[in-house]
Amino acid sequence: MKKKFSPAIFITSILVFSYMTVAKFWATSHLLITHIRSVKHTPVTTNSPSAHSARTA
Repeated sequence: MKKKFSPAIFITSILVFSYMTVAKFWATSHLLITHIRSVKHTPVTTNSPSAHSARTA
């Protein structure tokens, strides 16, 4: 039982870790893409970096 059980836990932890890494990477890239799109669409005069960072934070 134990010899069959520990590799399953090891494989599951690797799968979960890789899934979390991919999800984190996708979330950050998605946020960056939406951020760039919003910056491009909004006029530069009203979108100062300090106001935008304060709004995001």
